[in-house]
Amino acid sequence: HVALRAAWLRELIESAGVSALVVLDEPFLDALDSPFCPLDWEEGGDLLARTLDNLRGQRGLSVEGEPHWAALVELPVDVIFFDAYEHGGTVSQAAQALGPFLERGGALAWGIVPGDAATLPAEPAAELAGRLADLVVALAAAGGGTAAQIAARSLVSTGTLT
Repeated sequence: HVALRAAWLRELIESAGVSALVVLDEPFLDALDSPFCPLDWEEGGDLLARTLDNLRGQRGLSVEGEPHWAALVELPVDVIFFDAYEHGGTVSQAAQALGPFLERGGALAWGIVPGDAATLPAEPAAELAGRLADLVVALAAAGGGTAAQIAARSLVSTGTLT
């Protein structure tokens, strides 16, 4: 059902003569493997992979919370959106998984811009840019590729919207 809706949306956007990146928002992936979720990562990841496999063109996945990087990079996804503002520190810990993902042509959408309307005015753009640069350097230092390679496979987005 989700794949059919995404296909319809892609066709609608592409009928205007532009390309589309279809992004699935999965805010509860971090609940997999918790005692409160009836699915574990294997089952949930399989369902998500089948849905993503049915999408043609560029596919993205937006996650909240602390990403389960090793599992995410194995999904058939081109761009992973994550909340770098709140969970940017997890990225360098996942360098061994992210390096090959980026080398295969994957991209990271760094949610460094706060999605909270109350927080955004208190964060100067220069400080956010510096914070993002520091995260890219940390990922590179941990073995995720060079800073230039990582930057070339990156885009900026908002963090978790509240």
